[in-house]
Amino acid sequence: MLAEPSSPTFEAAAMPPTSDAALGQVARWEQRLRTNEAAFTPGDGGEMDLYWRQVVALFEVHRQITYGEGRAIAAETLAMLRPGHRWLVEQRWPSLVPSSADR
Repeated sequence: MLAEPSSPTFEAAAMPPTSDAALGQVARWEQRLRTNEAAFTPGDGGEMDLYWRQVVALFEVHRQITYGEGRAIAAETLAMLRPGHRWLVEQRWPSLVPSSADR
C-alpha cells in the first residue's frame, strides 16, 4: 500500500442548543452568500453563536472561491474558520490561500 502523509486531527465542535430562529439566520446568510448578494465579515452575525458564525464563514469561503475569479480567499475570512476547516480549505485550494494569512 502507498503510504499517505499523515494529516492532523482536529477536535469537532459541539453543536449548541439551536432554535428555529437561529437556523433561519444561517439559512438567510447561506442564500445571500450563495447568490453573491452579500459578504460575511468578522463584524457580521454577532447575534449568532460562534458555532453558527463559523458555519456561515464556510459559506463565505465558498462565495469567494465561486465568485472571486481566482483571487485569494481573504485572510480575515480564513481567520473566522475552525482550525480543521481552515486546514481543509488550505489543502484543497492552496493557490487561493494568501501566504500572509493569520493563523
